[in-house]
Amino acid sequence: MNGPLNVTLTKVRVSMTNWKMYLTDKQGIPMACENCKIRAHYDKDPKSIIGRIWRFHINFCPGWRAYLKSLSEEERIAIKEKYGLK
Repeated sequence: MNGPLNVTLTKVRVSMTNWKMYLTDKQGIPMACENCKIRAHYDKDPKSIIGRIWRFHINFCPGWRAYLKSLSEEERIAIKEKYGLK
């Protein structure tokens, strides 16, 4: 892909005192999970240390859950089958 990537930085309030920042596309959908370098390590070698850490991390990551909700039903099913999710 050539040219600038059209993204914005959005602040999301997590608690009364804590703010988290996410890269989002034009529709406000988080993009970090789709382009995650650690996820790429898992895809390349699921048994690597980094890959296993990523797989453990997605069990409780709210960003990953939001990413899954942003996908279409077909994409969500494919992701769940690929990574062995419920």
